Amino acid sequence: MLGKAVIRDRLNSAINKTQALVSQLTSSDDIKANSSSLSEKLQTTLDITSLLSIYSHAVLERMPVKAMQFVSDDQVINLCGQYDESHFEYAVMLYADDQYLGQMLYQFKQPASYAVKLRLEQMHKQLTFPLRNSMAYSKVRQAAVKDHLTGVGNRSLLDETLAHITAKLKRDPQKDVSIVLIDMDNFKQVNDNFGHQQGDEVLQQFAQLIKHQLRDTDRVFRYGGDEFVLVLENTPKSQVSEIIERLKKAISRDSKLMSLNVAFSSGAIQMESFHSADDVLDEVDKRLYEAKSLRSRVN
Repeated sequence: MLGKAVIRDRLNSAINKTQALVSQLTSSDDIKANSSSLSEKLQTTLDITSLLSIYSHAVLERMPVKAMQFVSDDQVINLCGQYDESHFEYAVMLYADDQYLGQMLYQFKQPASYAVKLRLEQMHKQLTFPLRNSMAYSKVRQAAVKDHLTGVGNRSLLDETLAHITAKLKRDPQKDVSIVLIDMDNFKQVNDNFGHQQGDEVLQQFAQLIKHQLRDTDRVFRYGGDEFVLVLENTPKSQVSEIIERLKKAISRDSKLMSLNVAFSSGAIQMESFHSADDVLDEVDKRLYEAKSLRSRVN
């Protein structure tokens, strides 16, 4: 997720280049007068990625757009093409009944004509309310699948993610996906000696440290208590030890965690197409137990 300053710089750059910023306010009454097959398609999903994919396909069918992005206060979603400074950009601010949603950014080889702008205006009227609904759903969804303490994914999202990866592996068994279970060492002593508030702060700091050391494509989940699961796509098990070493070095540079003698043990497996979510978690738990028994860090 991009910071507001980064998004603001991105928007300012686009606006200064093209000087083609338009505000479009859609009211509920506009929808009734502009019902079409696009409107019906946009009503079929609350997933923002699917919604914008439907919309971008409709735009590409109707006009010569070279690149397209949706930019909100907290994210940039690339819909098609690659940003090219040599192209002409047309930016439209979208509102639904006075609620600001974000901006649609379009790039063309030639400046957008009046006919193109008019057609986009009609399409925006069909997009705005489904977009508002999907953004509201996304916020509720994110709250439901995040661990309330650490902000990483919760057990429910972990199960869903593993099931999704299992389905992908059945389609393409050659993909490399490694699963790592991390268990914090000495965490009980932190709670016993310094109290649960300090323990909560350590969990939060530990979770954020993990997130900052992983790639954008990697995911971290709180499995329960002081255990975390890493889902590492495009990563064979042979590369897991490098990631674990990177995490250990990051902890060694954290004065607070080091002062509390916080460390971790881990177990790892590479997912196979025949693995279910339960299989994966059972197996990686066994590897963690073996690692702890051998006083090893990775097994």
